[in-house]
Amino acid sequence: MTERFEYLEIEGRPRRLGKRQPVPVEAPIAVGARARLRLKEIIGNFGHELGQFYCPAGVAIDRVGTIYIADSYNHRIQIITAEGDVFGLAQKGRERGCLLNPRGIVVDATLHIYVVEQGNHRVQKFNQQGKSVMMIGGYGRSPGRFICPTGLAIDIYHNIYVADTGNSRIQSFTATGEYRFSVTGRARGSAVSIEGLRRPRGVAADKECNIYVADTMNDRVAKFDPSGKVMAVFGKQGLAAGCFSQPAALAVDAAGFVYVVEMGGNRLQRLSGAGSPAQVFTGKRTEAGRLSSPEALCLDGQASVYLADTSNNRILRLTVDRSAIR
Repeated sequence: MTERFEYLEIEGRPRRLGKRQPVPVEAPIAVGARARLRLKEIIGNFGHELGQFYCPAGVAIDRVGTIYIADSYNHRIQIITAEGDVFGLAQKGRERGCLLNPRGIVVDATLHIYVVEQGNHRVQKFNQQGKSVMMIGGYGRSPGRFICPTGLAIDIYHNIYVADTGNSRIQSFTATGEYRFSVTGRARGSAVSIEGLRRPRGVAADKECNIYVADTMNDRVAKFDPSGKVMAVFGKQGLAAGCFSQPAALAVDAAGFVYVVEMGGNRLQRLSGAGSPAQVFTGKRTEAGRLSSPEALCLDGQASVYLADTSNNRILRLTVDRSAIR
């Protein structure tokens, strides 16, 4: 057992699932000869015990391969090591250190955990001892306040980005929680003109600190420069490759590929940096992999994608065919 996680126990003893094992599945979903995603592992099922989930809505992975899941309707974070030890962080409540409908989650290089709480309209940061060391937000429309925030990201400078869904904007904060700016899609001087964001749920930052937004109810992805000016818009409403149906979350890999998970489309798409579709995963070729309202994803930097298959109450691990990465 990894000693640093002992503090994360909620009640009783931490649960051991045993070594996580890949689940046998059928042929990979393929789009073109160079592009495919393969389902390799299924983690969890419905329930309230450790190792079970009730609408998981956020997922992150740290530098040592430990997985963090925002177990939203169980009002906790679950932490699963590669050895299969499972621990819980926090419990339901409005007090500092408690959680209410956690959604987005990020873990930084120092193993601090950042969590968006939709029910409490705030972000909390926890240290390695499980203590809440920073809170941002509270209900409201003014800068620094949120209404039903959903997604979360940090950039290489530890600036924080929050998808402030109910206010139809992205808000950015410094590493110490000070308000920086808001992104609404209406900034003057942008290279591309759009009418504004509409209930965005997901946000990501690339290595150059460009900001990517899952503009959920506009069925598109918008890309902004580090100052919040629009650079590009990808996609439109639809189920064809490169189109979107309620994109919920996204991530950018080191090669600049953009991964987008869609609640309405029940699928994951992998796009080039210019927005051209490269891969699609729906899981429809096998019952084991069929998606239902997926809401979150993260990348491990080693060609694996972790996907919160929310309405199926589980986490999926997909691998990207390395031959498709250019």
